[in-house]
Amino acid sequence: FAIAPLIAAICAFVSLAAIPMLPEFTLFGRTIQPLIADINVALLFVIGTSGLCFYAIFLGGLASNNKWSIIGAARGLVAIISYESVGALALIAIVMLVGSFSLIDINNYQS
Repeated sequence: FAIAPLIAAICAFVSLAAIPMLPEFTLFGRTIQPLIADINVALLFVIGTSGLCFYAIFLGGLASNNKWSIIGAARGLVAIISYESVGALALIAIVMLVGSFSLIDINNYQS
């Protein structure tokens, strides 16, 4: 009951750590990347950590101990799984075009 919102928040903030928010900038002669974690497979990391958020939905449905909330949570899980599979297939085209799973490389390819 109490851990479901915590799991959702952790999933959101952990996946946010690999997303580049600003371009590189120079401060006092040093090049700085405004990024918490520079991961070579950041795209897979973001998909994986955001996929873990379905545990929060499932635990939230189970916590109320009501059959209708469990059915609603199951419907939400089915929707998330179907959306993530289509989204991952759409991202394959970007990875094939750029040739990298790094979000920094994908961002640099756009400019």
